[in-house]
Amino acid sequence: MKKVRWGDTMLDNPFKKIPHELSLMLASISSDTTKTEMLLNKPTDWQFFAHLAVHHRVYPIVYKTLSQLNNPVVPGNVLCLLRQKCRENTIKALSMTGETVRIVKCLENHGIPCLVLKGVPLALRLYGDIYLRPSKDIDILVHPDLLEKAQAILENEGYYRIDTKNLTTRQLEIYSKASPNSFHFSYWHSSKEINLELHIKPIDRGYVLSLPIEGNVNRIGIAGNPLPVLLDEEWLLYLILHGAKHAWFRLRWLNDIVKFLQQEKIDWNNIMDLVRKTNMQTTFHQSLIMANLLMDLPVPPILLTTVAKDRYAWKMACNAMNLCLIAVDNEISKTNSYTNRQLLYDFQIHNSWKSRYKFLMRLIGPNIRDIKLIALPDKLYVLYYIIRPFTFLSRRLQKLRTRN
Repeated sequence: MKKVRWGDTMLDNPFKKIPHELSLMLASISSDTTKTEMLLNKPTDWQFFAHLAVHHRVYPIVYKTLSQLNNPVVPGNVLCLLRQKCRENTIKALSMTGETVRIVKCLENHGIPCLVLKGVPLALRLYGDIYLRPSKDIDILVHPDLLEKAQAILENEGYYRIDTKNLTTRQLEIYSKASPNSFHFSYWHSSKEINLELHIKPIDRGYVLSLPIEGNVNRIGIAGNPLPVLLDEEWLLYLILHGAKHAWFRLRWLNDIVKFLQQEKIDWNNIMDLVRKTNMQTTFHQSLIMANLLMDLPVPPILLTTVAKDRYAWKMACNAMNLCLIAVDNEISKTNSYTNRQLLYDFQIHNSWKSRYKFLMRLIGPNIRDIKLIALPDKLYVLYYIIRPFTFLSRRLQKLRTRN
């Protein structure tokens, strides 16, 4: 397929700097076996290739493809590494599946409607196999009005809050004041070694997507248990927002978008209506540009002209690709040039000054470590904004000294 000519030719194009190993990985997770075979014949840094497959969380698909091709050029130790990762993932996937079903049943039995945002049902929906999409945690969405009830149930089921563990009563009060717009809360189950995130809105950027109420829910059957999920078009937009928020530094998220858009059930008119209502044109166009350039996904003809003219979306696609490449390099070299670039990207991806202002206020406001350091009375709360630059600088210097 001929790729669309994107963006400003005067801008540096990171998509032209993609290493061969990344191209091979992307071909391996596509259905293009001819391209994969062709790339296998080129000199390859196999250790780097394996690192990419693990970093981007696509190693089950990569292993499946390479095993089926059975090309002798692939070193045995690489296949052995990927096979071992797949075995570990199989065990974890079974555990996560059982726990997802159990927690959803528990919440619904207590009168709490919920939605599973990613994880097991997404793997089954897009890949037809719970083992082909590794998951780090379970993401569950509940209505804000039912948050406290859901939290009490989770704690009764053996979970505890990660971010507020060991906080005093006063510190908890400050934390609640410092993060009134928190949209998710992280929990951990020690004996099961499972991380669960309880969400009260799908994303934290002011975009409005469905909450779990009757009529806004699809269900995907897992071993006879119907798990509630977002409607298809809203699910797609949620996944785009999630990937864009993290600058697509794991390309598994972009592959999810490709799998979604390759399905015939997509209602493009409904998608475009939702994109306009949620004011996420730039983010949506960014994902289409990256999917086209990295995974040969055709841009729908009805959107081609609009997307091709969106220079800001092209800029954000380039920024995300740069971050994606830097993230892997930093992992290998154990350096951290990623964070500062990520902060700039986070600011730029907010496409309104109101959301940018909220982002900056969260950035300079007190975080959990500041609150643990000193619990100020309400009258002195404003001092956190004065303390914050010093604590931030102190931690940055400490990291530099540790690295050196």
